[in-house]
Amino acid sequence: MYATHLPFFLIDAAVVELPSYVKTDETSPEKYLNPEAKIRARLYFDLIERFGYPPEFIEFDVVVPGFSGMDVADIVVYKDRAHTVPYLVVMCREDWVNDQRFESCILEAAKNAKSFGATLSVCAAGSRVHIMDALGEKLRTIPYKYGEK
Repeated sequence: MYATHLPFFLIDAAVVELPSYVKTDETSPEKYLNPEAKIRARLYFDLIERFGYPPEFIEFDVVVPGFSGMDVADIVVYKDRAHTVPYLVVMCREDWVNDQRFESCILEAAKNAKSFGATLSVCAAGSRVHIMDALGEKLRTIPYKYGEK
């Protein structure tokens, strides 16, 4: 039996200690045995470490506005601490998804970003990442810190 909250998770069968800024509700070992959760964890760390987004501006499993409550965005990055101005909406899929499922994820991420009124949508499935702005233009990478220079 697993403890409810532990300060580590599994990535590729290796135990990785979580930094102090990781929310404890995201640390359940069961959650990280899911292949899609590994993608979420990696992207979460990239958003903070590589792209400079503050962890307190990032939220997991956010219900998409305007839908029945069944649509949930995996990660939403906000521009404000109060989580009222969405900037980036992420949908994650397991690493081995086929092209059709990846395309479906791209469309779902774009639809969710539009519902949130977010600037960017991201679909991540392992090493495949598709980033798109609100106008439908594909971007090469996630902008660093909201595109600030």
